[in-house]
Amino acid sequence: MRISLVIAALAAIAVGMVHIRRDETRTNYQIQQLQLDQTHLRRKLYDQQADLGRLIAPRQVRERMGKLDVRLTSRVIAPPAVAQRLSAETPDGRHQ
Repeated sequence: MRISLVIAALAAIAVGMVHIRRDETRTNYQIQQLQLDQTHLRRKLYDQQADLGRLIAPRQVRERMGKLDVRLTSRVIAPPAVAQRLSAETPDGRHQ
């Protein structure tokens, strides 16, 4: 009687360990997949940052502005109150 209880307990422990080990293996696989996804997303982010850096480079902006026939002006377009305040400032930023 006692021996059958010990055998049953050991069998239950073995089955539990198999389930835990299987879950551990599945979790490790999921971790590896997530790490691969993270690496892929980091590369994609790096590529997007590099593309953005190229697009906002002064030379590229000048070229695109030339293609679109956009000219830079030194005139400030602002609401009247702001324009009045800006026109009252001296070149060093102080008010007259």
